[in-house]
Order: sequence, then structure tokens, then C-alpha cells
Amino acid sequence: DGILMGPYQATFKTKELLENGVTHILNLSNKEYTKRKYFTYLDIQIYDVHSEDAKRYFRITNRFIKEAREAGGKVLVHCVA
Repeated sequence: DGILMGPYQATFKTKELLENGVTHILNLSNKEYTKRKYFTYLDIQIYDVHSEDAKRYFRITNRFIKEAREAGGKVLVHCVA
């Protein structure tokens, strides 16, 4: 509950995100894009390759997700793939 997964392109569907109650966006890519004022963002520069050690980011990403959900929000988590 409170977590939606999607591709990079989902970040551009502002109306749909708002309709689904998304308040936060967790960007797990190396892509920069225009941020919308409706959302709180956390950008993690991580490569979508098998050798990447994603565990080193779990503390910060889990805190971001937890705080969003505790505030009644929902989080879109995306990468490039």
C-alpha cells in the first residue's frame, strides 16, 4: 500500500499521478527532468546494472517512503527500465 512502481515515463503523467494520490517520487535513475511542484522528490544516482550495490541506498530510500506513507501520501518509485 502506498507504493507505485513505474517506468521513467510515468513521471510525466502528472494528472494520473495526482488522481492516484501520489505525493512523492523516488527517482532511481541517472535522468534529470523538470520537477513538478505537486510532488516531493528524492533522486538517487544509481545505474540499472547487475553490479550496482543498491543496498547502500536502502536506509535513505526506506526513510523517504516511510515518511511519505506516514503523512498519508503515496510514492511513485521509478528507474529508467
